[in-house]
Amino acid sequence: MQSIFQFKNRIPWWLSGVSLFIISQSFFQGQLYFEIIQSSDWSGIWLFWSGTLGAFIIPLLFSRLWHKLQLPNDNHFYPIRFPGKGGLFLFHFRRFYVGILVCSFLMALGLITYAQFISSFIGLSIATTFIFIGIILLAMMWFNNLEFQVRWDFVIMVLYFILFILLIYWIILPLKSNASPIGWSNLLPNDQAGWSHWIFYVGFQWWATQQMDGGSFETARFAGVDQEKAARKSAILATVASAISSVIIAITAYLLVQHHAASFWTGVLEWIPNPAKYFVVLLLTGMMAAQILALSNWGASLIVDSKQENVQLSKITVMILVGFAICIAFQNQSLVQVTHYIFAISAGVAPFYILRWIFPSIGPWTQVVVMLTSFMGTLFYPLLLPQDYSILQLRTEETRTLIVGSITIIAGLLSWLILPPFHPSEHWLSVIPSKRVFLLQLMQALALGIILLVVMIAIVALIL
Repeated sequence: MQSIFQFKNRIPWWLSGVSLFIISQSFFQGQLYFEIIQSSDWSGIWLFWSGTLGAFIIPLLFSRLWHKLQLPNDNHFYPIRFPGKGGLFLFHFRRFYVGILVCSFLMALGLITYAQFISSFIGLSIATTFIFIGIILLAMMWFNNLEFQVRWDFVIMVLYFILFILLIYWIILPLKSNASPIGWSNLLPNDQAGWSHWIFYVGFQWWATQQMDGGSFETARFAGVDQEKAARKSAILATVASAISSVIIAITAYLLVQHHAASFWTGVLEWIPNPAKYFVVLLLTGMMAAQILALSNWGASLIVDSKQENVQLSKITVMILVGFAICIAFQNQSLVQVTHYIFAISAGVAPFYILRWIFPSIGPWTQVVVMLTSFMGTLFYPLLLPQDYSILQLRTEETRTLIVGSITIIAGLLSWLILPPFHPSEHWLSVIPSKRVFLLQLMQALALGIILLVVMIAIVALIL
């Protein structure tokens, strides 16, 4: 098993950074921004831009720690952090919780976007399109070699860079002169309801928009470089590239909404010349395949965790995960709806990803409590409160995230106080920095995140 789902050789930091960028900067982002701006104008974009506050947490705090641990996947973190029966239970619980549930929902976002795009491009019904994509993906998953394809990610990165040039030349430059001008006042709230949303996003939502400690498919890329400094440079490259991409995609989405496009990618196809349309289809297909491969391989690496290699079982697991993702995508053909659902599940859990590194006394059962509370709370929320229930002028989905997330945090803190203090191993204590160093780096990361967010807003205001 140790040679499956891992890099055979060390990879350069820049290639690791490119791979991190491609698999995290999903091609469904354009359609997601489009739908949000279409319904909520620029105030809705804070749902994602608030996450920029934590953009440098992984580069400054966790990238080198994951490199130091050198784990085959992030789930092996738990027996090290929580030695004993509790850590072993958490290890196996998370194999299926994250391996099946989280990975399937993340893959579903990409599948929804790609299916809608192909359906409009070819003219097939959405159901037929899902069947068509499903057959191709299942065949692709069976013949994949179960490695993280960073060199393929580099090719996609080059294509993505060309796409940015096309967007700037054929959409942003021609359309921005006819769009309604915006400034700083348009990017910030201008009424009480707007400030309620803004405070919710910046004060509560932001930590749910990103993996707070890099423990996901990122782990293998941090472990794949040769030095701790290389892991940090890799994460910084991915962070800066994501910020640039986010600005370009957001501006393009806004201009397409202003010109009444049906969707983001159909709008792109309407404005770029015919030869470039096939390039866009090729790029989207490549990005979809790269992200599905990365997520399914990550999920399978968690589920199929054996001391002996089992390639056939691993490939079957990958195919099952893709099947789950297709079912979720077909039943929930709204990116915003699925995204809010994911955020509701992760909002209360995310803070504990940082707290468990700072406070050694946090035990494994606290981790189990917060994961179960967030999932069950989100699942049964419609049965406990009316569908249109709202507080503080927040939307229904935001209210759900606030309530479920708050209950999860309270449950986690109570379990931490009630349960006996946990005593980690000496090996773990030798890996983590002191609280003073950790908190100092955390403050530096948040300060850089604020600066990056201000720069992004300024660029949008200057261009539009």
